[in-house]
Amino acid sequence: MTTFGELVRYLTERFRQAGIESAALDARLLSAHAAGFSPEEAVTRRDEALPHAVLDRAIDVAQRRFAGEPVSRILGVREFWGMPFELSPHTLDPRPDTEVLVETALVWARDRHCANAPLRILDLGTGTGCILAALLSELPNATGIGIDRSEGALRTARRNFARLGFASRSIFLCGDWGSALADATFDIITCNPPYIETADIAGLSAEVRDFDPPLALDGGKDGLKAYRDIVPQVSRILRMSGIVVFETGHRQARSVRDMLTELDVGFQTEIFADLAGIERAVAGVRQPSDDAMRGKKKVGNPIGSG
Repeated sequence: MTTFGELVRYLTERFRQAGIESAALDARLLSAHAAGFSPEEAVTRRDEALPHAVLDRAIDVAQRRFAGEPVSRILGVREFWGMPFELSPHTLDPRPDTEVLVETALVWARDRHCANAPLRILDLGTGTGCILAALLSELPNATGIGIDRSEGALRTARRNFARLGFASRSIFLCGDWGSALADATFDIITCNPPYIETADIAGLSAEVRDFDPPLALDGGKDGLKAYRDIVPQVSRILRMSGIVVFETGHRQARSVRDMLTELDVGFQTEIFADLAGIERAVAGVRQPSDDAMRGKKKVGNPIGSG
């Protein structure tokens, strides 16, 4: 009989031979998934013999990994901000770089001593709902709306929020960015839109190209189409002194910043880098009207300004 530890070692070697960089981690996670073990049991039950049904499941999931499917897709879950989020074919696989949007909005709220206030949050292109859920977990009196064009993504987000306990503080709507919002205004707007240039999609890694939904990737010819659609809506739906935070792709942050500063209402903007030092997010704080004319195109520190 094959033990759990032997299965992990076997898959690790096979994944290494296939050139999978995270071979040991992938082998452990997928073996535990096949066996139905928790992370703790994957340590304490290494010497346990496995029935043939578990080995058959392990072979099946290993074949999916050899074909390029990400481990998170095979497991059906991805951790973000310390919480597990169900994935579906309709949602992006959340990535750690996106946490910079959450961090930026939270610094803004804490700097203004409003982290316990009844803030209203809008998450455009919500997908799994991970950004909105992360903010609600840190802002106990906030409520939020998540909007997505995909009904499948919205079903996934609703399941995530029900499981995480945020369903009573959130609403999910199907729509084209903020166009369906009539008179609603928000203190915080977050958005991780599609920003890959159409011509670059074919060259993406198979884990992204073949398993993330095209609707969430394709940003048009220059990758900026979604921002051109969304930024003009911000002046209508963002409250005075509120913050909007966009995730951006490589070499896009300054173009998105310029879109914000060129609006008729004043924005102070700042660009934030991810852990790899890549400019990853653009934040804009809407300035009161008496400051707009003086500082409309100033690149300041919206997070730290009072």
